[in-house]
Amino acid sequence: MAELNTGGGGGKKGGGKVRSKKQNSKVDLTAMVDLAFLLITFFMLTTTLSKPQSMNLGLPDKAEPDQKEQDIKVDENRTMTILLGENGKLVSYMGMISAPLAPPKDLLMEKMVFVKNYYLEDNQC
Repeated sequence: MAELNTGGGGGKKGGGKVRSKKQNSKVDLTAMVDLAFLLITFFMLTTTLSKPQSMNLGLPDKAEPDQKEQDIKVDENRTMTILLGENGKLVSYMGMISAPLAPPKDLLMEKMVFVKNYYLEDNQC
């Protein structure tokens, strides 16, 4: 049986006031330990039995080695092109290379401006 001992005995340490001897209080921790193990086993079982949730992906079928690859038609509204330039410069645009739907954006510059504005606003407060 587990027990918690608090306080010490009331021994004499010198002259002075007369103090009564303190009783050691005992707390039975057996029930709490049992409950802890029951909770641990419950959570271990429920986490291993639960099915992981994931998003369904539409993957292409496996092509046989002797078959020619077929091009997949993708709507230009759903196409985003990201180009990596020198010095880590990133440029992105929506649509096809020949006819972009929107003008190219400099991603690195946009992020730098966002961060600069964010920190400038914090310093002004």
